[in-house]
Amino acid sequence: MSELDNQPQSISQYTLFEYEDKTYLIKTTEELGRLKVMNVEELPEEIRNYFLKLE
Repeated sequence: MSELDNQPQSISQYTLFEYEDKTYLIKTTEELGRLKVMNVEELPEEIRNYFLKLE
């Protein structure tokens, strides 16, 4: 396998965003030197509470 076969197809970043007592999971990727939002989902309450306890 050559080095070119080992290149990632994409690199994604996940961010938790808290707004008005809700938490959102935002998936972004870099495209042409800028971040592109790929997906936004509101987290269920039990998962939101898990992350809040980590603070």
